[in-house]
Amino acid sequence: MKPYSRIFLLMVICTSFSVLSHAAGLECTNWQQNHSEWIWCDDFENDASLETDYFEVNRSNGFGVSDESSMGGKSALKSTYTTDKKEFGNVKLSFGRTRVGSSRSRSAETDFEDVYWRIYLRMPENWEENGGKLTRAISFSNSDWSQAMKANVWQDSWTSHGIGLDPTTGVDGSQVITVGYNDFSNTTYLGKVNASTQIYSGDRLGKWQCIETHVRLNTLGKTDGVFQLWIDGRLEAEATSLNWRGSYSEYAINAIFLENYHNKYGPKTQSRYMDNFVVSRSRIGCLNSPPKAPSNISAY
Repeated sequence: MKPYSRIFLLMVICTSFSVLSHAAGLECTNWQQNHSEWIWCDDFENDASLETDYFEVNRSNGFGVSDESSMGGKSALKSTYTTDKKEFGNVKLSFGRTRVGSSRSRSAETDFEDVYWRIYLRMPENWEENGGKLTRAISFSNSDWSQAMKANVWQDSWTSHGIGLDPTTGVDGSQVITVGYNDFSNTTYLGKVNASTQIYSGDRLGKWQCIETHVRLNTLGKTDGVFQLWIDGRLEAEATSLNWRGSYSEYAINAIFLENYHNKYGPKTQSRYMDNFVVSRSRIGCLNSPPKAPSNISAY
């Protein structure tokens, strides 16, 4: 091998190693200093921190941080679906001014009317059927968990393999009429919109997928609210002209759930993983894939 070829090859190897090492790092390190627009960031590296970071953690079926798979760092959230249950664990984040989980609320003096959040999601290559509930943003209006609005991201249908947006309101005029959590009798569904990508099938399996969602509450008394969903950076579902809250103004968006609930039971025992959870005042976007080292290098 000629001396200059050795030097060039060494430079390529070192550069590639540096890029890959950085890509495998922790996105949330020093996030408060690096991203002033972010409200929250979690790389899910420490299982014990779940109970301190989130106002409620459901440990059903061993739900928690696992080192079996990760988007960055060494770990991610793992939920295990089985055929005998419907609930497979969740975490509930509190932020902004709220009466639910206020002791662990982030930016507790702020009313958030415009919020983005992103997670990375991965299913194994032998995954079957739809994954059911995935995430939702909520405006809690009372300590009994009454909800002014819910921005649900969940299954497109039980016979397909995608996800969709299902916005709801619990407000009539300026009053919240729901009483307690999931008061379906006083909840109004505003129209479901499904994404096109079938994230639970085909070549989507075995890969980390970037799922980002945006909610903007309506101007008080108007129908100009927004609900959007991006998959791997592509806008795939959008609902506009929404009346999330009527003229209700006491509380805004103050919770986000990452959840694993399946209304029909799982088809078999199988696990899915979540990582790199970010909540922000503006678009977050997806992490760039690291460039590959050149494969056409010849050494003489």
